[in-house]
Amino acid sequence: MSSRDEALLELNPRSVEAVLDDLVARRQRSRDHAGVRQPLVTLHLRNGRDMQGYVLGLKEERGQWNLLLHAPGADLRQPEDDALYLNRASVEAVTVHNVSWLSSEPARSEPAPGRVQLQRLARDLGDAVGKLVDSSLATEIDFEGVPDGEALWGLADVIKMTETSLLALAADDTGRAAVRAVKRLRFGAGSSPSVDKAAGVIVVRTTLRGPESRMTESDLKAALAKAL
Repeated sequence: MSSRDEALLELNPRSVEAVLDDLVARRQRSRDHAGVRQPLVTLHLRNGRDMQGYVLGLKEERGQWNLLLHAPGADLRQPEDDALYLNRASVEAVTVHNVSWLSSEPARSEPAPGRVQLQRLARDLGDAVGKLVDSSLATEIDFEGVPDGEALWGLADVIKMTETSLLALAADDTGRAAVRAVKRLRFGAGSSPSVDKAAGVIVVRTTLRGPESRMTESDLKAALAKAL
């Protein structure tokens, strides 16, 4: 199977907002890792026009989300130094070119976390969230089918994002009451990312492939809010 076919199989249906969030995060990673390449995208606008370029940034200003792109022009071998600014709400669809690049992630500079370290992360999450909502929140990790090494980054990342998301969701009285009702958090791996709740237990599953096959933090926060 070619790298292109493998990359296509790893893709999941995503909203336009989530795809753009991923591309912004990828741009940030490319600053630290020369091996991360930013794919060319075509933005299909609601007015029928198409804009092509490389996503550089996304920022909220006065209640609107604005995109910044490098617009290389028609000849990609001799790109122009043009910047394109547009409102994200004007984008109806996104075509990501060279999709096989999305599966090419360099190894991280620091060592992969071990199982004990992951359990500590999950325990710290439970302590931090439990303290905020004045309740006890137990955590556990299902390591079935999870190999040691680089694959554990998937679990480490989703644990950290879950802590950030739950703390944000518990920022008001309504959110704190909803989070307080959760008695246990269980993390594990799956063929696709998911968040489910049953009998006071929230189960968060992530993939062990590259970041583009996982939930973004905004996706995870929305899924947790729905589960609560």
